[in-house]
Amino acid sequence: MDQDNVKNVLEFVKRHHTSLYEFIEPSKLRLHPNYSVCIIGASRGIGEHIAYAYAAAGAHRIILAGRPSSQTLLGSVAAKARTLNSNPGASVTISSVDLASSSEVADLARMVRAQIPRLDAVVFNAGFSGPVTLRIDDGEPADFRTCVDVNYLGAYHVAHWFLPLLRRDGATSVGVGDGDGGEGAGAGAFIVVSAMAALITRGPIANTGYCVSKMAQLRLVEMVAEQYGKEGVLAVAVHPGAVLTEMAMQAPEEFAPYLIDSPALCGGFCVWLCAEKEKRRWMNGRLLSATWDVEELLSKHKEIVEKDLLKFRMAI
Repeated sequence: MDQDNVKNVLEFVKRHHTSLYEFIEPSKLRLHPNYSVCIIGASRGIGEHIAYAYAAAGAHRIILAGRPSSQTLLGSVAAKARTLNSNPGASVTISSVDLASSSEVADLARMVRAQIPRLDAVVFNAGFSGPVTLRIDDGEPADFRTCVDVNYLGAYHVAHWFLPLLRRDGATSVGVGDGDGGEGAGAGAFIVVSAMAALITRGPIANTGYCVSKMAQLRLVEMVAEQYGKEGVLAVAVHPGAVLTEMAMQAPEEFAPYLIDSPALCGGFCVWLCAEKEKRRWMNGRLLSATWDVEELLSKHKEIVEKDLLKFRMAI
């Protein structure tokens, strides 16, 4: 049943894309001139291209964070992002963080606060899957723990320490795409790169630790939206598509033919969410797919809001 459910969710929007297209092309989107974003998990793959997307859209301040072992790769991503950014005076900096450590995430948040007067978005892209384990009594408990530490606890740590930077009480009426230079704009965006794997419990890619931690992660996004939506925070989970990343290579061989989506697709979708964030507020707390055609998604606005769709529910 869950495989049918995933198929139905993915086909909720009929028109799909596997690469960037006009409506989410970052260079054609509009961020305010002082736009700032912190991208966590940006050293390679999807996260790397999220960094490039915000750079191409002209973000003024971009902070890229990743585990200590990824700092060399992060430096290379930062260098390329600088070449893509046409915003005068734009800067791209890097930092290290262990997401399982609350104190390290707190230190990162303090560093961001010291460097940036106002934070417009934090994008949580870090992820861990480990070897595919289809039965709970197989595999290593340490891998399950790492899935929880990175995918769920890491997302919680980022939410806990970064929400005070994203909240801007009483300033939710002006959108970041309204050309006000960023002063007085509404609260920021909390974007989690998640996965439709959260919806499955069986099949060849129903990796226990990954699926369980991703489901918990999605509920966390719903909680952020519920608790902070009235203060202007936009919290959204984004399925990046089926992308051939190093993590995806651990999936069974029969899954390989489905890994056809561009790593750039998610970056364009995230920037699209932020470019007119106030107009996207009705998406708060929902799971969206970067592969969905955004024009068709917008046409479903009324149905999604009236039925409160794209959230977890128990079927009865």
